[in-house]
Amino acid sequence: MQFAVDGVDFHPLILDDPVPLGRQILKKAGINDTDGHSLFVITTEGDFEDVRVDEEVDLRDRAAFRFIAFS
Repeated sequence: MQFAVDGVDFHPLILDDPVPLGRQILKKAGINDTDGHSLFVITTEGDFEDVRVDEEVDLRDRAAFRFIAFS
């Protein structure tokens, strides 16, 4: 997956869990203040979909994922 914080400078992020929670994605990216950040997945159509910290994201369904977090 690709991950960016507060911008569009994406970097690779590797997760072992194919169905992580939003909080796991943030923590893997080094963000411990999960309440102070909003997480979004960018769809293949370019839309932003909100991912709650306790929401599961199934990474097995798509070939490529881009996530962005805003503080």
